[in-house]
Amino acid sequence: MTSKNEQPEPSRYFSLFPLLALARDVAGGQYDVSCEAGEDGPSVACYTNPVTAVIDATQYARAREPGYAPRLAGSLERALFYRADCRCLMTDVRIGWPVLNRRIILRTDRTLSSVSRHIRVPVLHGEAPDSFELDEAGLQWLDDIHERAGLFAWRETARAVASWPPDRVAQAANRALRSIEVTVCDPALCDEVALFDPETGQWHFVPSRDFVKAKYLKV
Repeated sequence: MTSKNEQPEPSRYFSLFPLLALARDVAGGQYDVSCEAGEDGPSVACYTNPVTAVIDATQYARAREPGYAPRLAGSLERALFYRADCRCLMTDVRIGWPVLNRRIILRTDRTLSSVSRHIRVPVLHGEAPDSFELDEAGLQWLDDIHERAGLFAWRETARAVASWPPDRVAQAANRALRSIEVTVCDPALCDEVALFDPETGQWHFVPSRDFVKAKYLKV
């Protein structure tokens, strides 16, 4: 987890397709942001819709890490998206969960494993880019995995769910977690990727071999 002073600044980060991150307030006017570990170091975990984010936040609370809630990623301090050497901006877009025998795989700390798309944009000449967006390859991967799951209108769904009141989002997340079992094992054993459709309240599954590669699977 990363802690920073909350000093929102004007930003065009994630404006073309708004993303969310999980954050929680801590002492001294600071906040923690949920991050993913990787070869490049920790990167902010982002989500395409609030229900997906709250599913993870709910499981964090069950694993004794309460208080996380979705915030617009573009409103967070820009420094959070820098790699440690400041040579690139990066984030991990969490889109689904690895499952084995239709059971979501938990880490040993009881938080959810994830299937994510790593986005990285070089910082040229040491100057902070004016914008940071999902790249074309990332969007195409998101389109491919959703369409394989039969969720062809996932972008429209994400925008619609963004306007839902918090209680409706929480109800959808709780319904998702109640309707699927979990297991604790090595995420590399997953045989499918699970995606949840907030509008229908249904889980969808796609073969993991088609979409999970080492650089996407965060464990």
